[in-house]
Amino acid sequence: IEIERDHCRSRIRHALGIAKIEALSDRQYRLLENALEKLFARKSHWKITDKEIFGQYEIVTEHISTLSMERAVEEYHKRQKMN
Repeated sequence: IEIERDHCRSRIRHALGIAKIEALSDRQYRLLENALEKLFARKSHWKITDKEIFGQYEIVTEHISTLSMERAVEEYHKRQKMN
C-alpha cells in the first residue's frame, strides 16, 4: 500500500510540478486532494494519466476555487470582523 501511495504522490508531482502544488491555497489543496482521492479510488493508479490529474487541478483552480475569489472572500471576512 505504501508503494502505491508513493507512486501516486510521484505521479501528482510529475503531472503538476512542485511550483503549481506550492502555489495552491490551503482550501485549493484540500479540494484537489479530495478530487484526486476520488479519482484514484475510481481508477487504478497505474492507469491514471497526467492529463486526468491536471484536469482535476484545473477544475479546482479555475472553476471551484479561484485565487481571486478566495481573496475576495477573505477580504469580505476581514471587513466583517472590523464592523
